[in-house]
Amino acid sequence: MAVNVEELYTQYGPMVLRRCRALLRDEEAALDAMQDTFVQVLKKEKKLHAGAPSSLLYTIATNICLNAMRKQKRAPLPTDDEILQQFAG
Repeated sequence: MAVNVEELYTQYGPMVLRRCRALLRDEEAALDAMQDTFVQVLKKEKKLHAGAPSSLLYTIATNICLNAMRKQKRAPLPTDDEILQQFAG
């Protein structure tokens, strides 16, 4: 039985967003992570079973946020001062 992603988004979207906000502490990054969570569900919707959707979504959101945090740690965005120095140089 395939899951209905629209129903999951409506019912569990706020929970996923709260989880992403708690981990990322950045509203824009949290919104992106929430969307990525449901994109993953859409990609696998025919294979998933709706037995425990909140646990599934919580796990997917956590993994996406942790991956985003690792990626940011490896390649941090340049600060405004660094950008100004590049233009000045």
